[in-house]
Amino acid sequence: MTDFNTKLQALSEKCARKKKLEAELEDLYMQRRELQDKTCNLKSIMWSEQSDVDRLEGRSLYALFHFLTGKKEEMLTKEKEEAYAAKVKYDTAEAELDSVLSDIKRYRDELQELRNCEIEYAAVLKEKASALKDLNSEKADEIIELEEQIRVLENLKREIREAMSAGQGAKNQAGSVLASLSKAKDWSTYDMIAGDGIISHVAKHNHLNNAQAEIEQLQVQLRRFRTELVDIKISADMKVNVDGFLGFADYFFDGIIVDWTVRKKINNSLDEVQRIKTQIENVLRKLSGMFSSTDRKLEELKTKYNEIIVKS
Repeated sequence: MTDFNTKLQALSEKCARKKKLEAELEDLYMQRRELQDKTCNLKSIMWSEQSDVDRLEGRSLYALFHFLTGKKEEMLTKEKEEAYAAKVKYDTAEAELDSVLSDIKRYRDELQELRNCEIEYAAVLKEKASALKDLNSEKADEIIELEEQIRVLENLKREIREAMSAGQGAKNQAGSVLASLSKAKDWSTYDMIAGDGIISHVAKHNHLNNAQAEIEQLQVQLRRFRTELVDIKISADMKVNVDGFLGFADYFFDGIIVDWTVRKKINNSLDEVQRIKTQIENVLRKLSGMFSSTDRKLEELKTKYNEIIVKS
């Protein structure tokens, strides 16, 4: 029977993995559609904003008018800021799309290797049931049922553990963003107290640049965290919260890129990152509770299983 159990455990894990990948792929396909539309839209906006910059820098009546009114440099600065913000948002969305496409390919390749696992599992299970009956085991059906329940719970524990790992990564990344924004805020405060100097100006922007790169990575990790949660039922309200992760980068870039010098924008971004971090922590707490509950049920089933085996 040990040989049967070893085969069934391995095949059960493959079947659970196949089911998980299929659910996650469905979510990734939806993300792909959304991001393809988003990048297409952002590319048009980026080109439009850059066109406004080019018109002001070129020899056009539009540029001449603003030059004569004395507002050309002011307008050019504003248009360059908007063009830069549009490019950053496009680059971020494109990076997200590349990440999703990479995950889709990886999942498809893995699914191809798992395509026959369910058939193989059913065949081995049938062989074991036949072997148990040949031994005249009165508890054959109950033993097989308990083993199946145990395998289901072990697979669920593994899925929860994987989701917790993804969530912890997103939480740590959010912490890095908070650190960079906090440093930028400190230098912004210094500007207000000591006056705008080149050292504080450069330091503030360096920290904002770090935050920008970290935000892009955080957005990718938030998407992966959501994907890991697709086939783990937590609660309806938590599903809404997790879906809210996906627009986070847009909020950040709309709120801070267009006007780097406004301290209030840094404060708003800090509040938003902290809100996201709190949401992640809430999901992690629920997952931790689910893990503990699943572990207790698993131990109860194993105890019952061992008692039956001893008495059989």
